Amino acid sequence: MIYSLGFNLKVFWTKKTFGTLAFIIGVVFVGIGSYLVIDDIIYKSQAEFTQGKIIRVEENDSGDGKSFYAYIQFENHSGALEERQAKLVSYEWPELIGTEIGVYYTDGVTVKVRTEKYLIRFGLNFLINGIVFCALGIIFIVTHKEKALITYKKL
Repeated sequence: MIYSLGFNLKVFWTKKTFGTLAFIIGVVFVGIGSYLVIDDIIYKSQAEFTQGKIIRVEENDSGDGKSFYAYIQFENHSGALEERQAKLVSYEWPELIGTEIGVYYTDGVTVKVRTEKYLIRFGLNFLINGIVFCALGIIFIVTHKEKALITYKKL
């Protein structure tokens, strides 16, 4: 038997506890995904849109492997050329150098650039995964049948 902190994990780890845990994780993911999607919608409504070109890529070699930041050149609303770093980190940027892409940008104290590809996609992944976890959690909770921890045999 497996014991931890004085209770039996085989008894503790039931469909109901698994379902509850999955549901809680799902709710957290739905919350994060909703926040990210709403943030992107607000950003998109306040930002300027134009076409830009990926002009160079910088490599970031972290312990997890290589990732790349793209620098995008575009013409702003006053007609001046600007070069800014895209928010999205991707492994495919090197193949896209010279490619025209849609760019949302803002001016002001914090300068942000987001590509069309970035908007909503990241938050939507969290949202969809959260919904799946919630659904799995509900299924496990509903299909759980209580079993007595001690069973008696008839003599």
